[in-house]
Amino acid sequence: MAIRCNTCSSWLAATSLTLLLAGCHKTDPPTGARSVLVGQENIARVQKRQLSSGPVLSGTLEAQARAELVAEVSGSVLEVTAELGDQVSRNQLLARIETNGLGADYTSAKEAQRAAQEALDLARTNLARTEQLVAKGAEPRNQLDIERNAVKAAEAQLAGARARQATALKQLEATVVRSPIDGVISERAVHQGDVVAPGTKLVTIIDPSSMRLEASVSADDLPLLKQGARVEFAVRGFPGRTFVGAIERIAPAADAATRRVQLLVSLPNPDKTLLAGLFADGRVTAERREAFSLPDDAIDHADQRDTVLVIRDGKAARVDVKLGLHDEQRGLIEIESGLQEGERVITGTAQEIKTGTPIQEIAAPAAAAESRRDEPQGRSREQLAADSESHE
Repeated sequence: MAIRCNTCSSWLAATSLTLLLAGCHKTDPPTGARSVLVGQENIARVQKRQLSSGPVLSGTLEAQARAELVAEVSGSVLEVTAELGDQVSRNQLLARIETNGLGADYTSAKEAQRAAQEALDLARTNLARTEQLVAKGAEPRNQLDIERNAVKAAEAQLAGARARQATALKQLEATVVRSPIDGVISERAVHQGDVVAPGTKLVTIIDPSSMRLEASVSADDLPLLKQGARVEFAVRGFPGRTFVGAIERIAPAADAATRRVQLLVSLPNPDKTLLAGLFADGRVTAERREAFSLPDDAIDHADQRDTVLVIRDGKAARVDVKLGLHDEQRGLIEIESGLQEGERVITGTAQEIKTGTPIQEIAAPAAAAESRRDEPQGRSREQLAADSESHE
């Protein structure tokens, strides 16, 4: 009689309960032990895989180029030309606010500057004429000081007039809101007819072609970090897809309270798939190589040894292995020695099978595999015993 001992087991022959409980002890089986059925979901093969390790980080994606435009003058919004999601270019008109007499202020300031310029020109002409008369002895020398002071006063008046005109022009130009960058409207906060004051948010523009992630890692991981290092991301909303970025900046100091170091990671987004605000988690690739590996649950760390239960000559054999790079994110670990490529290793709680027990490999039925696809691997000895009792 054969005994099934894997995650797909929901049945056991009533007469096999005693044998099953004995088979869950890691000692040599009795002579003539019956074989144990092991499903493929409890078998992993030694094969080459791409492994990576490094500090884990997470955070929220933000656009590297972002502009939040606010009102600089008070007034009613006359028009808003951009809608949420619109593609805009640099200097494109986005909104217009009523001038409220700012045009008249600018005209007045412009005229004041013109008058000040004329006054300065006249003062300089008078100074030149006085210099000639003094040279001929027709004017006293103290008249030169008077004319020079008049030129300085006229220059000061002109400078003031120019400053007032520049201020008036800036205020007038502030009534017309234009995009400072090429991008997409990510937020529109006002509508036509709204009354705004200086500081009121109008629209927000982002450039979605490039994202960045501000995250932190432990100061202990600092030796593993360097500018330009590869960072692999998983982003919520894109299951099964990996995005690749790079460390752009590393903070020069750790946080005094948490002892963590801030990182700024750039994430190219040429197809504009990723959106600002999405949560991302990833890992800095401090070490990366292709190597023979097995899943974490294939390794037994009992008794301060690293061993696996391998199927050799149709029987379970306990073998010592030397481990290497640990890819925690993918749940894989490198096998440096002890196994050959292609060897089959028993995983999960099925490792409780005794060394030397004959193994029969079976494939799980397609329907059963589909229904249990998301169930955790392995069943405890108590669950297997309970299954057996239910068939008695």
